[in-house]
Amino acid sequence: MADTRLQTRIVHFRRPFTLPQVDGVLPPGSYSVDEEHERIDSVSITAFRRVATVLHLRTTPGLRESIEVDGAALDAALLRDATSDTAPVPPSG
Repeated sequence: MADTRLQTRIVHFRRPFTLPQVDGVLPPGSYSVDEEHERIDSVSITAFRRVATVLHLRTTPGLRESIEVDGAALDAALLRDATSDTAPVPPSG
């Protein structure tokens, strides 16, 4: 049985963004992300690889939807958001 660990982090988007596994455009804001990592067996070092990434979306007040997404696609969306030359969209509310 493989050793696994779960890491939770908060990611921040300054602009609307898209992910291949999610229909439509997601609004800017903070999102909770759970990542499951599996230990890679090695004699010389201890290393882990990401095997699952779950993005938690706020659908309506008090409710959330959890969607498994591609971790590399999420990382790419965060990089695009951080390096975009356009002005960020101000938060609504």
